[in-house]
Amino acid sequence: MERKSADQYPQELLDLFHEWQHGDIDRRSFLEGLGKYAVGGLTVAALFESLKPNYAWAQTIDPNDKEIKVGYETVASPEGNGSIKGYLARPSKGKKFASALVIHENRGLNPYIEDVARRLGKAGYLAFAGRADIGGRLPG
Repeated sequence: MERKSADQYPQELLDLFHEWQHGDIDRRSFLEGLGKYAVGGLTVAALFESLKPNYAWAQTIDPNDKEIKVGYETVASPEGNGSIKGYLARPSKGKKFASALVIHENRGLNPYIEDVARRLGKAGYLAFAGRADIGGRLPG
């Protein structure tokens, strides 16, 4: 599928997508709203697919890169208030690293955020990507 930029869509369509992603409208209302823009052989399904993020386009560091070690980890709160799950990336060689915490956006721990952690791991950091709250849940 051809990669489009936001300026190639009507602002009203982007607003509709934003409302659906943030839970302001339900899926049915979103798809009904898309129908207004599905013209000239462009189906609602095709329009929906073009709006969805394609995280593969954002990935720059292969998860199997030999220079880094990556994986999902659970870290317990030092005060006993639960735990947090996230994605850990670090250089494959060495024992001490500067560290970085990657707090993801409202769309959850997705392949792009994981790639940000891998980029930091490749740059020599121990990077943990996880939720800003300590609920320990990661959206799927």
